[in-house]
Amino acid sequence: MGWVYAFQNGDDHKVKIGCVRNGEREAVERRRKQLATGNPLRLSLLDLIETQAPNRWETYLHNALRTKKIVGDPKDWFGIAPDVLRATFADARALAAEHATVQEEIDGLEKLEPDGQMKQPGNEDTVLFQEIREIDEEMASLSMQRELRVARLKRSIGRTNGIEGIATWQMYESSKLDEEALRTAYPDIPYEQFTVVTRARKLYLK
Repeated sequence: MGWVYAFQNGDDHKVKIGCVRNGEREAVERRRKQLATGNPLRLSLLDLIETQAPNRWETYLHNALRTKKIVGDPKDWFGIAPDVLRATFADARALAAEHATVQEEIDGLEKLEPDGQMKQPGNEDTVLFQEIREIDEEMASLSMQRELRVARLKRSIGRTNGIEGIATWQMYESSKLDEEALRTAYPDIPYEQFTVVTRARKLYLK
């Protein structure tokens, strides 16, 4: 079990959002004391979420509050009023609880062989399908709008390394195994012996 926490810095609207990946409730207090070292203002616990997936919900909250993140601060501090933070945490807590419940119910189903039958859609199935499609439409539009703004930001960066406190655009290298070239160079190797097959069900929407 892990925890996602929000610590308030003094009476300021400055909040640290992070997570403790495992441990009892006391682990959060130990983390607070670590962060409070050298801080002249009192660091107090503002809100807390108990979850089996602390990394996931920490990331969710960081993304949900991205416009509140203090620019140039690498330590995940957010400028946000306590009441707004508590409301966001309450929504995330309810969402995390529902996710955990549904995930527990389908965990055993994902690796079961389907029985070959097709279920007739019920009212809830139809509503869920329509809601997914509406979300897909919104995400498609937002994705293209985001892509355009990223391109414009790159244009602004030009040949520089980036924009202070906003973004960097650096050169990097990556490598991967060229399987086709390897098979051509060593055709006698029984590659199938080194292939791992996993089976799991995958959802395809119509």
